[in-house]
Amino acid sequence: MATVYLAQDLRHDRPVALKVLHAELAEVLGPERFRREIRTAARLQHPHILAVHDDGISDEIRGRLSMLPGLRVIARGSSMPYKKSTLAPERIAHELGVGYLLTATVRWEKVPGGPSKVNVSPELVEVRSGGAPSIKWQQPIEASLAGVFQLYADIGSRVAQALGVVLSDSTRWQLAEKPTENLAAYDAYLKGEQVAPNLFFGDPLTLRRAVDYYARAVALDSTFGQAWARLSLAHSSLYPTTPTPARASRTPRDHRSATMGRCEIT
Repeated sequence: MATVYLAQDLRHDRPVALKVLHAELAEVLGPERFRREIRTAARLQHPHILAVHDDGISDEIRGRLSMLPGLRVIARGSSMPYKKSTLAPERIAHELGVGYLLTATVRWEKVPGGPSKVNVSPELVEVRSGGAPSIKWQQPIEASLAGVFQLYADIGSRVAQALGVVLSDSTRWQLAEKPTENLAAYDAYLKGEQVAPNLFFGDPLTLRRAVDYYARAVALDSTFGQAWARLSLAHSSLYPTTPTPARASRTPRDHRSATMGRCEIT
């Protein structure tokens, strides 16, 4: 029916499964068969199934939600362990001490000859003590990379509406604020987030890859504060203690070359 290949996702630098339908069956089955399969696979969690996720987008949405008045948002370090969890929503909510869970499926789509698109399917689940979880809000949202910042604002506003939170003009402005005007810089930043979602526990090789991406981001936009912060954290994790004599002997020029000289990432 089809052939499955092991491929490499260049955007997120990760292995993916590429399934190609045999030509003699393509016209009979049509594309809808694959769409159903993709939707089903996106709901599955198993060590041998490649998950579809984007940690950079998750962090951006988490940051936007933290701006909502009266809303307590669980920090990344506490929520990350549940990323691939098979626990029931009520169990997760109980362990985190929350009444609502916001989950989402993130998919990137590369359009031939056009800008990349991101599809986010958020779901706000209300978890009541003694009752079954219920969906408070759910709505797929699609945007091009150029419109991804508005996507964050839309999700924040719609979650606020679902929870009955009234937004002031200043909060709406904060939700729509852009961390950078340079889309290439933001793309490099997202790649760094994807490579090393937890900079505190990354291995040296992973941390160096993240440093390369963050370095490219700040090279493209020197005012990109978030990228500078992540670059600093990555360096702190890579060299957590007093440097060795070899590291200490590096001149400022060597350090700048190591940080800014490897920006030819594609």
